[in-house]
Amino acid sequence: MCTLSWRATANGYELLFNRDEAQSRQPAMAPTRRQIDGVEVLAPTDGDFGGTWISLNAFGTCISILNRYQDSAVGPGPFTSRGQLVLDLATCRDFDDVQRRMGQRSISEYRPFTLAVTLPGTHPMNAAARSRQWIWNGSQLLAAGVIQPPIASSGHCPETIQESRRQLYSSMLGSGASLHAFHRSHRPSRGPVSPCMHRPEASTVSLTYIVVDAEQVSMAYADGPPCRTPLAEPVAMERRIVEASADG
Repeated sequence: MCTLSWRATANGYELLFNRDEAQSRQPAMAPTRRQIDGVEVLAPTDGDFGGTWISLNAFGTCISILNRYQDSAVGPGPFTSRGQLVLDLATCRDFDDVQRRMGQRSISEYRPFTLAVTLPGTHPMNAAARSRQWIWNGSQLLAAGVIQPPIASSGHCPETIQESRRQLYSSMLGSGASLHAFHRSHRPSRGPVSPCMHRPEASTVSLTYIVVDAEQVSMAYADGPPCRTPLAEPVAMERRIVEASADG
């Protein structure tokens, strides 16, 4: 139950992530700056399992994960929290790095997911942000597909909601609305289909806002439904530049 969108900017990208969760989940902790294997990383912390649903490192790599409610795990479990996978990949510099590390893991220990990876452009003639996804459907890992925004997941009619949010995204941004307006929207009505989602047992509980530019990377956080919760001051750090690779 989440919605992810992004857009390229002159020297990087901006990205927003609505986290939708059941009312029974423990509150998350706001993003903090941490060091993982010598790389600075920004990430909030899941209140139940200690992982995270989104991370941003000093190279400008954003790793985010969405549950795939339409797929079923094949293995019997017990399963590792998918949020731990995001932390394991949080220091990756490029798509090749993600692919290599994913290949080193036993993916069957996780329930189905969509892993989205967004990078800033690395070449002056090709500076647009690039995004790819890895899908684990419970039996097969489908790797490195190029993706366009938005991506949505939901335990309530997932295919219908994905298509509805894509149409709304196209309509709103085509009319000049911002990504923030889309993520705060209650269109077509306040409820399970709107990007700012509200159901009796679950709702959008936070918004994460990422900005990557030529000088720095930052993460701001709204600890509550984005329709009524302002973003806190961003946590920022200096951007480190990765030399262009074959996929850049």
